[in-house]
Amino acid sequence: MAPKDDAAADILHRQLFDRTDIQLYAVLDGCRIQDLANRLRSAAAEFACLFADLSDPILASAAPYIVAMPAQAPFTSTILREGWNRQWGIVLAVATDADLDMLRQHLRRNLLVKRNGGRPLLFRFYDPRAFKAVVPHLNNDERQTFFGPVQAFFIEGPTPRTALLFEPGGRPDGRLLRLTQ
Repeated sequence: MAPKDDAAADILHRQLFDRTDIQLYAVLDGCRIQDLANRLRSAAAEFACLFADLSDPILASAAPYIVAMPAQAPFTSTILREGWNRQWGIVLAVATDADLDMLRQHLRRNLLVKRNGGRPLLFRFYDPRAFKAVVPHLNNDERQTFFGPVQAFFIEGPTPRTALLFEPGGRPDGRLLRLTQ
């Protein structure tokens, strides 16, 4: 959505934060957001990198980062107003007792997948396009493993005023959420 589409961002915010029994995180793509780590530090956000080794500055700048999304945090608004429909990343909901470190460990297990020949490949599940291309085709066991502690993934929808909600036992291709009044 364009940054000027505040109404859709407000509706998305309400839909994301309508439950009190979950907490929200975003997994943001350093390839899509310039200077992401510094932006997160400047925003005083709670975050962690999904990559283990950040000794290479180029890798660190392109890495995915998980960031907590408190409802009233300014960076939460930035994610929803500036990043939605620009493939900045994905939003996920977890139980309130889940912490950032536990979630990071789970998500790190999803980073590498093996092709038919056994060669590991990076699965950029935090890119909404990759998520929508792969996750609907997972079988039940793969889906349960992929979701782990995650109760829901929110992904950019097929149009700027929609989102897709993916739940462990839900529709494989997600449930459409409309971001209109």
